[in-house]
Amino acid sequence: MQLYQWLIGGVLLGWILGRLLPRRVPLDLGRFLFWIGVPVGIVIFMRQADLSGRFWLAPIVAWIAIGSGAGLAWIWIQRGIPALSDWSQPTQGSFLLASMVGNTGYIGYPVILALVGPEYFGWAVFYDGLGSTIGAYGMGVLLAARLGQGTQNPPSFSE
Repeated sequence: MQLYQWLIGGVLLGWILGRLLPRRVPLDLGRFLFWIGVPVGIVIFMRQADLSGRFWLAPIVAWIAIGSGAGLAWIWIQRGIPALSDWSQPTQGSFLLASMVGNTGYIGYPVILALVGPEYFGWAVFYDGLGSTIGAYGMGVLLAARLGQGTQNPPSFSE
């Protein structure tokens, strides 16, 4: 309950501040957290993590999960399940990527810290850094290049 209290409270605070502050503040805050906050936090918690065990298994588990998700999604698309095989190639690529790394993300760090404490934080960092990040930004780029059909819809960050 304590974890959900902080998560819900943080989201609620962000929603309220998002209504009150200028539109540029969330963009600047996101950039700050991405480039400074998260890396500094990782370094701080890694200093407390126990890296003497078999933490190297974490990226292997991540790659098994990524491969399993991609494999099952590819089989579903190729077997002709109507809902999937009728999709355009870019949509199929998005489905594959979501199947591979759909439940990973930065929210995992606070969850790991809340559930098992900083001594296992190294496992989360190695899972994410050497596993799901490489899967998303390696395999994801390959999927986008292969199935994107040369279409580009870049997000607009100018607001």
